[in-house]
Amino acid sequence: MPDFVRRDPISRKARLVRYADDDPLRSVSELLPDYDDLQVLESDGLFGAGAAETKISKLLAPPLH
Repeated sequence: MPDFVRRDPISRKARLVRYADDDPLRSVSELLPDYDDLQVLESDGLFGAGAAETKISKLLAPPLH
């Protein structure tokens, strides 16, 4: 399971989130790193089926030239 980040833009706090391999709904650790150091990780959050389909379609789309 990859690492994710939760960002709060108002307080400028970020949490590195790891989930259990056997239960992706259970967070096993949350560390408080520097807010700006985690720009390379995907944001943590829940999506409905339609939002997940849109996000995945954009990630899989061929690059524009």
